[in-house]
Amino acid sequence: MKRLTLPLGLISLIAFLLIFGCAPQTRVDLVYQPTGMKVAPCQKSLAIVTFVDKRGKNAIGETLKGIPIHAKDSVSSWISRAFYDELERSGCQVEYHDTGAMFKTDYKLTGDIKELKIIQMSHTEYDARMRLNVVIQDEEKQQFSKEYVSALTKKTLPSSDVPKQVLTELLQGLIQEALSDLEERLK
Repeated sequence: MKRLTLPLGLISLIAFLLIFGCAPQTRVDLVYQPTGMKVAPCQKSLAIVTFVDKRGKNAIGETLKGIPIHAKDSVSSWISRAFYDELERSGCQVEYHDTGAMFKTDYKLTGDIKELKIIQMSHTEYDARMRLNVVIQDEEKQQFSKEYVSALTKKTLPSSDVPKQVLTELLQGLIQEALSDLEERLK
């Protein structure tokens, strides 16, 4: 009988990848991939002003073991840039601003981040929830304000990229709903 022997370095590398390659990340990249949904052509100009984070905490969730999960990037910028990307794709003339002021656009879009959390329920399941208030103003007054909630449970193979994917899908769902509501105003 022939015995298979592997070098100790190779065994260590395999063990490292198995342990840490599938381990939950405690620092998550916030990325946004536009949905590709068809929206009515936009004829308006908008100034997107960075959303205000009113969550009152830095962590965006926790791992199965209760370890806090933090975003590598600004949650406010991630959400605001996602609205910018989607509105630009639909043909709106869009500007991005960190703070509010008077702009030479038809509308200003901004809002408040009330909740964002992702919880690892098991090695293969994540629950996530987001709650935003989206506001549209013209030069004179507020034209639209609505609170949106997006929730998602995702079961998948273990991977360190799962939290990033779950958060992207969560934001995509929320933005799709918000753009459907704003479609008439942006014609």
